[in-house]
Amino acid sequence: MKLSLIAAVATNGVIGAGGDIPWQYPEDLIHFKQTTIGHPVIMGRRTFESIRRDLDGPLPERLNIVLTTTPRHLPDSVTAVTSTTAALTEAANSGASTTYVIGGATVYEQFLPKADELILTELTAAFDGDTVFPTVDWSRWSETERTTHSDFDIVKYTRASSDSD
Repeated sequence: MKLSLIAAVATNGVIGAGGDIPWQYPEDLIHFKQTTIGHPVIMGRRTFESIRRDLDGPLPERLNIVLTTTPRHLPDSVTAVTSTTAALTEAANSGASTTYVIGGATVYEQFLPKADELILTELTAAFDGDTVFPTVDWSRWSETERTTHSDFDIVKYTRASSDSD
């Protein structure tokens, strides 16, 4: 199973502000949906709460795996786990070829050493925020695809070596 981190990142590394995304790019949301639909998505509890607030529930047509220390506070419509190992086991048990890690910062940091691929929407602007994407050792990643849009590029990176970050 391939493990992919997918995120939108401002030029200053910001990925969130106050539990929300501080920008709105409909094309990027379409890309996110088209990429992740039908696949397991792994997220932290705060990311899930933000999605639940915006969509009134989990992401549709995806196995929503929520990494949390308090699984009893989550609805039955999601799979609650307390470790990265359990999250990967649940994803693998789904039979999917790819699993996407969708945030937040701590969850990205935990899965970055295990990731095979990064799919980053690289914004062309900086944004104010309180949550940033973890530092990446770019010498270990190779750009394999880039799609340019007016306000951002969608860039796919694959791990260049088998070493962990």
